[in-house]
Amino acid sequence: MNSTKPATLAAGKLPWLLTLGLVVCVPLGFLLARRWHQYEADREVAEQLERLGGRVTWSSGAGDGEPATDESVDAEAVSPLAGTLPMFDEIVRVDLSGTNANDADIAGLARLSKLREVDLRGTQVTDEGLRALQTLGELRRIDLRATRVTPEGAAILRELLPAVALDFYDDPRRAALPRATPAFLQRGLRKTIAPGPPGSGLGSKSVRSPSSASASALPEGVRPSPMSDGSASGGDEPRVGELMSPPAIARQDVRPELRTETAIDLGVSYLSQGQLPDGRWTFADAKSAAEPQPTVSSDTAATALSLLSFLGAGHHQADETQGPVVASGLKYLLANQQSDGNLFPIAEGDDGVVSAYSHAIATLALCEAYGMTQDAALREPAQRALDYLSNSQDKKLGGWRYRPGEGADTSVTGWVMMALQSGRLAGLDVPDETWSGIARWLDQAQASPETPHLYVYNPQAPDTTAQRHGRQPTESMSAVGLLLRLYSGWRREEPAMQAGADYLLAHPPQWGTKDDPARDIYYWYYATQVLLHMGGRHWDEWNSMIHPLLVDSQIKEGELTGSWDPDRPLPDRWGPTAGRHYVTTLNLLTLQVYYRHLPLYVETAK
Repeated sequence: MNSTKPATLAAGKLPWLLTLGLVVCVPLGFLLARRWHQYEADREVAEQLERLGGRVTWSSGAGDGEPATDESVDAEAVSPLAGTLPMFDEIVRVDLSGTNANDADIAGLARLSKLREVDLRGTQVTDEGLRALQTLGELRRIDLRATRVTPEGAAILRELLPAVALDFYDDPRRAALPRATPAFLQRGLRKTIAPGPPGSGLGSKSVRSPSSASASALPEGVRPSPMSDGSASGGDEPRVGELMSPPAIARQDVRPELRTETAIDLGVSYLSQGQLPDGRWTFADAKSAAEPQPTVSSDTAATALSLLSFLGAGHHQADETQGPVVASGLKYLLANQQSDGNLFPIAEGDDGVVSAYSHAIATLALCEAYGMTQDAALREPAQRALDYLSNSQDKKLGGWRYRPGEGADTSVTGWVMMALQSGRLAGLDVPDETWSGIARWLDQAQASPETPHLYVYNPQAPDTTAQRHGRQPTESMSAVGLLLRLYSGWRREEPAMQAGADYLLAHPPQWGTKDDPARDIYYWYYATQVLLHMGGRHWDEWNSMIHPLLVDSQIKEGELTGSWDPDRPLPDRWGPTAGRHYVTTLNLLTLQVYYRHLPLYVETAK
């Protein structure tokens, strides 16, 4: 009997042990299966991101009194981390701009439940692909510019995700693609633009569709634009701001942080106070009695730079807050356009230097205003201004200089090509031979075959003490050349572009010293555009330097509030020449590059 008792006890414990095993193993099995499923899901998303490229940002470090920190890496660095960290539950930003991402790729983003921001600029995403984003409750911003998303698709997404800021506009180059007419145009109703940043002038505006436009919607005092013969148009000719395309201006751009938004608002407020009754601005309006007057004289260029600053802040000619200011400035440019398309008034007088820059910058302003609004009153004057540029190109060298058809340099060519690029983006005509000529000039302006990322001002410069420096590569001319290469079709992954971006970072924005001043907003403006298009670490590093440098140096009190001093803390390279108005407008344009209200700033390097 004693010998059988242990066996009996063992038999009695067996069901209990089996039950215990089930209690322990089944949940453990479920846990392991869930973990494996999570790993597989993470790996799938990681491989997808790695294949597409771009960058991801995740938030970590929150808890125990520690604030959350954001860390960004290139997508190829993500795959090895799949399953090792709870990172895929903490990804807050995905940047796929310039990749070949399509609707199927976007579906994988639904896995990232904490995603706050998605940058899809230049991708192949359509309205259908937006379905995957509807489940992301934490999403706050989506960049849809230069995608295949339609205005009605963006409008639907706005309704489904009202807390999300959409960065979107309808690319005019896609006008020929088959697409449905937006419902608000079919009905001839008003389309309300989603509220923008406080104080930006973007909130609670509405724009009439062409079928419902009326003179009552115009800023007071706007008159018809000049005809090609220089006379004022009359009758049924459109007025500035009257016939504007809602899809083109109904954009909800990236919200700047408060400091930047305040700086931009202060800047445009300062500019609005300096506008003269006839709509123009001047470089020679120094408000400080002790401030030296600029040596350059061009109301055309000063007006165009102001207009670009307003447009870059999201204020167009039908804007409720700054519309009359912008419309009046556009009126001034149109009223002074010559019969050949030149926007520089002959009465101003010039040896050719000022007129070349002035017409190019004014053409850029007209094309950007037309590109943002599709205002019918601007189309013909903008096209004639572009035609003047094409006709004044040096056909042999391929660039532009001071006199039409005679000579070339990289500086004038830079402003001209920005205007031509803006015109193309707006759907205006720029001959292919004009474009190919610019590429020919850039080949000549390269410092050497061994350094295709460096550019000179003028390789044809005379070999004299005063002019010889034009043959040497500089930071500013290299920035101009690199931007024009992007416009010409170079891709950002090309070795020369990567070397160029590294070169610009090696020459960061800084004041310098009294004995060796380095302040040059002209260089900073071009370099900022290049590095924005390059993206990744190049942009992150540059932006971390240029942004605080500009915001912190803006005047915050007194009658000059909103402007930048051309001489302090150290003189700008061109401050004595163009003065406070020049440095203020260029600083504003540089700050606005990232927020991209201007079509020109939409990513070029696909």
